[in-house]
Amino acid sequence: MNAASYFPTFLGIVAFMSAIMAWRFYMSPTSALSDRGSRGSIYLCIPLSLVLALWIGMRPLDPMAFGDTFSYAHSYMNVPIHLVFNNMGKGEWLFAWIGVACKLLGLDVHGYFTVIAVIYVMSGTWAIQRFVPKNPLLGLTFLCGSLMYFTFATNGIRNGMACHMLLLGMSFFLQSRYIIAAIIGIAAFGTHNSVVLPIASMLAARWVITRPRHAIYIWLGSIVLSLIGGNAFIGLFSSLGFDERMESYGNLNTQGLGFSGTGFRWDFLLYSAMPVVMGYVVLVRRGMRENWYRVLFCTYCMANAFWVLVIRAAFTNRFAYLSWFMYPVIIAYPLIMMRVWPDQDRRTAQILLAYVGFTIIMNTLYW
Repeated sequence: MNAASYFPTFLGIVAFMSAIMAWRFYMSPTSALSDRGSRGSIYLCIPLSLVLALWIGMRPLDPMAFGDTFSYAHSYMNVPIHLVFNNMGKGEWLFAWIGVACKLLGLDVHGYFTVIAVIYVMSGTWAIQRFVPKNPLLGLTFLCGSLMYFTFATNGIRNGMACHMLLLGMSFFLQSRYIIAAIIGIAAFGTHNSVVLPIASMLAARWVITRPRHAIYIWLGSIVLSLIGGNAFIGLFSSLGFDERMESYGNLNTQGLGFSGTGFRWDFLLYSAMPVVMGYVVLVRRGMRENWYRVLFCTYCMANAFWVLVIRAAFTNRFAYLSWFMYPVIIAYPLIMMRVWPDQDRRTAQILLAYVGFTIIMNTLYW
């Protein structure tokens, strides 16, 4: 399969799965979502995820389709292993360790990318299974149908891998299994240092900013401050050393590069607002009390508020993903694990189709 057909094929498969599942939920005379027998779908999720990881790992090295893939491949094939060893204890050390391990095992570049893809895909699948055990196949459909799932599997792969690892860590954190959560969080940080933002947001959501209304106010306030402050926040966060990439991104002019373009991205802001609306309806308007979802929602609002402040930076999607990796869980969790509406099956079908449809439309417009 050539590189240009990879992403359309992936979207087509996700759209087909979404249509089948939506039809089932919409036409079901009883509540399909309440059927706890659907937990068995995890046994379908695992082989599907493994096949997906293998397929992603074996993608062509085409710089036009997968720019970051080509850069990582060049580094893996050409950087002497002793230089990699010298950096193993610095910065994003775990990613360096993975590269060294793959080299020592004699893996070619496709084997290297397959290892990365397995970590990315399977950590996300495991996290979804833990968050929505009543119907992990539906949760996986939301995960794969999210706007940036394929993008961060093939470009920005360190960011994507770290965020999926952290999503898994969050599931243990919410169970108060703090040692396991800390180990996974450290591993995610060692893969991409920027995950310190969602980690800090999660800790604040658990013990400081615990009320959903306050989290929504923070998110709305970030929009106002971003409109008033312009690029000032990019310089501020660059000076704090949050991420060394921010300074270079802030100085780039990438107008016209689709998802990477600069300026105040109203399209991205609209996309980011959907989980906020869902959380408002579930937690504020309907007053439902569910601690896992409350913490997840507040974490999302605070992490996304940071991105809104630096929304004008180049490659803004890479900062947005520090909250967007939670997007499918924020949407799917109340649909699968909570009873929000009397006609929840039909609402779920409609939301799933709109969710995947938006992904298809956005990718059609920008690619």
